[in-house]
Amino acid sequence: TFTAKQILLSGSTIDDILDTNSTDDENTKLLKGLQFSSLCRMDDKDAIQRASKLFKSIPVEYFNGSDVDININADFLSTVYICHLSNDDNESDWEMMYNYYK
Repeated sequence: TFTAKQILLSGSTIDDILDTNSTDDENTKLLKGLQFSSLCRMDDKDAIQRASKLFKSIPVEYFNGSDVDININADFLSTVYICHLSNDDNESDWEMMYNYYK
């Protein structure tokens, strides 16, 4: 879509957006989070695939309440949940999230 192309116009990729580093200020983190969220909401194929890949990389122990490192920046986590669950029919993922939040 036109908007997705505008988000990625500057030569950035999904990887660039999801790559946060310690030198990113709060505005940069916010911008990257908004870019990723917007791409997912616009059904950008690459963003949806990346969100699903990230979701599937989360260890099951995390959803069982263990304090494990999930290697997903907190600025992207809710978008990963929403985007993956909105575009995947895997009932076990839905059950896992339901149990996590109940």
